[in-house]
Amino acid sequence: MGVVLALLALAAAIAIPGANALTGAQLRSDTTRAAGMMREAYARAAITGKVHRVVFDLDGHGFWMERTDERFTLSAEKLEADSQGRGGESAEDREEAQAEALRARVGGRGGPGDEIDALAVLGLSGGGGGGGGINPLEMMNFDPTAGPGQNSMISNVNVDEDLEETLKTRLRRRASFSAVDGEVGRPQPLKGDVRFHRVWVEHQAEAFVGGTAEIYFFPTGYTERALVMLTDDEHGERVLTIELNPLTARTRIVDEELEVPR
Repeated sequence: MGVVLALLALAAAIAIPGANALTGAQLRSDTTRAAGMMREAYARAAITGKVHRVVFDLDGHGFWMERTDERFTLSAEKLEADSQGRGGESAEDREEAQAEALRARVGGRGGPGDEIDALAVLGLSGGGGGGGGINPLEMMNFDPTAGPGQNSMISNVNVDEDLEETLKTRLRRRASFSAVDGEVGRPQPLKGDVRFHRVWVEHQAEAFVGGTAEIYFFPTGYTERALVMLTDDEHGERVLTIELNPLTARTRIVDEELEVPR
């Protein structure tokens, strides 16, 4: 009897994953979870007044939610994939953005040798150096789009052209995002053989097959049109697509691979 029960248990262990692969139950479950994350990000952006985004890690087979307390706007320039179809932010890019600290220095007011951290000049930290400090309000007339030497960035402070360009880049930089608190801020792994097939978001020039893809949700109630495609076979013969409406954040799951808009 014991041998028979052991054999039955072994047969069940083999049969259940096989049945799941045949029905695509796990694929549909993970697709539904990803769609739910998008709707949650939309709701949180509206409630908190903060920009949120859902990050899809196409290589790590997972997704999570992030937010920023900073001002954020999408660039009009669409993101391009590399030759392998990879795009988005790398883990190193993400860490650098969150721990960003400008090391450029400018001559201070306190006399020769005194320095003021450029972050303090930009009003982005309480940062230090010698001298009496610089009032960030003095930068109100600074135009970050102007060429070197075309405006007076900081009164009474000598700034060379290279440093001026560095500061302009800092002013134009994209906001730093960090994972939200709770379960949704932690990577949600896809299960079994499920993985991302392709992901296209409106700010991308093409669908990504590797790297990361990010969908942004704004407090105004607007998001981006997006197609998130998942599969559970290596040839992509069975694909489910999440289609995201940019005005309502309504998600629609389609039992096929949809064509990426041109």
